[in-house]
Amino acid sequence: MHDLLEQRLIEQQTLSALARMLSAVLDLDTLLGQIVDAAVRLCNAEEGLLLLPDEEATALYIRAVKGIDSETAKKFRIKTQDTLAGNVFQTGQPVLVGDQGWQKVKTEYLVKSLLYVPLSLKGKTIGVLGLNNKHADRTFTPHDSDLLQDLAAHAAIAIENARLYEDSVLHARELSFLAQASEAANSTLQIDEVLKIIMGQLLSTLDVAQCYVGEWHPDQEELRTLAVSHRAVWQPGSGYSFVPGDVPAIEQALSQQQMVIALPPHSNDEARIWLPHHYHASRIVYLPLMAQDQPLGVVSFAYFTAPRQTDLQAVRGRLQPLALDTVVTLTGSDVVRQQKTLFRGAQRLLDASGAGWCEIALWNPTQQRFNTMLSYGTGTWSEGLQPGLALGQSPHLRRILTEQTSITSSLAGDLHHLMEMGYGKGVLGLPLLIKGKTAGLVLLTDTLHKRRFSRREIKLAHALVLQAANALSNARLYRDLQNSLDELHDAQARLIQAARMSAMGELAAAVAHQINNPLTTVLGDTELVLSDMP
Repeated sequence: MHDLLEQRLIEQQTLSALARMLSAVLDLDTLLGQIVDAAVRLCNAEEGLLLLPDEEATALYIRAVKGIDSETAKKFRIKTQDTLAGNVFQTGQPVLVGDQGWQKVKTEYLVKSLLYVPLSLKGKTIGVLGLNNKHADRTFTPHDSDLLQDLAAHAAIAIENARLYEDSVLHARELSFLAQASEAANSTLQIDEVLKIIMGQLLSTLDVAQCYVGEWHPDQEELRTLAVSHRAVWQPGSGYSFVPGDVPAIEQALSQQQMVIALPPHSNDEARIWLPHHYHASRIVYLPLMAQDQPLGVVSFAYFTAPRQTDLQAVRGRLQPLALDTVVTLTGSDVVRQQKTLFRGAQRLLDASGAGWCEIALWNPTQQRFNTMLSYGTGTWSEGLQPGLALGQSPHLRRILTEQTSITSSLAGDLHHLMEMGYGKGVLGLPLLIKGKTAGLVLLTDTLHKRRFSRREIKLAHALVLQAANALSNARLYRDLQNSLDELHDAQARLIQAARMSAMGELAAAVAHQINNPLTTVLGDTELVLSDMP
């Protein structure tokens, strides 16, 4: 009995120490890991896991794990219906399964003994804390369940505190983003510059790769491109791939080992608005990258105003080493971690070439294909030159415009098609509202992750787009005012010219009158003289 009491005292002391430790941690990911470690140690288990629900509470996902390999953990998804862990989440009651043979935690994952308890706060279950014994013969007991429930009670409070802290940090960061975006967007009244700043803020704040801004013309059932911007990288084999024969100009550049200027290929309307650097440029210049007469890659430069051949040949010597430096970064490291370095290299290429866009594709000698790894650039279009898209076959784009709603499902037919054209993996569509009326839409895509944007991200995106719309509206008002002033100046100039001509006419009339009077007198006197002559 004495040994049992001593063991219980040690357990309570351990539990108290763990509770104090957990309450001191405010980083959520660190906290979740420590909770699982504490649960495994407290109950002497082989495996521990902490499950939290998705936004719709239809499935539970592992957020922290101990004793389960990372590959299994990545695929760990448990429905909240008709599963042991799901039952704990739904009912708020613990589940203990002892020596009853193999138990299925999820498809193809079996354990000998398990203990799952709810993480509950203010009567609401926020997650599930679980323990498994997969190989050991030791089964969990009701006392283990009591200990784990006590730990879960402390853990739920610590999780809530960490979430509140995380929310406050995120909120402060979002306010900072919005303030910076507002300051940047309102720093100029030139529409092209405003659009570039808006897209740059959206890309960086939401960590996306592609941004499209379109203007809606409901009377013509058409969406017209205002601007497109890419800050995109792809994992090897995930981007656009092609063989040299697909693009004759690239084949020519490789065979001649020279820069080649070409016209963009023909395309449909969708490609022209979504990939303007491929299909709506004035010219495309291809720079081959070679090593010992073997291709390393090719850099494509899109010009929205035609470049001069002499200018390009003059800068080729500067472009080649810059491009090779970027290729080394692409091939020698994780592209995700090196995005900033890659984008700085791409910007240097644009500065040196004078182009509006560049893409880099690397040669795969095994597949005998080029794989696009980077796309970087921005294009804006003025009225009358905008590529347009008829909305008749685009129900989800129409829905964004007419219902003023956001769409984040990559399964939406027309959005999915546009996303695939840009080799994206996640898409978010948002209405562009000016004074409560739909002026257009904004599409954002992620090229690295199969991403479903969270409610918080969508809310932040709406706030950024609203600021963008206000800045765009101000820029348009300034443009209209400038046009009105120009027209007024022209009208004033015409009035002044007319007044001058009128004054000259009056002067000419006065001079003519002054000349006419003496002439009349002379004529009269002459007639009198003639009449007096014999």
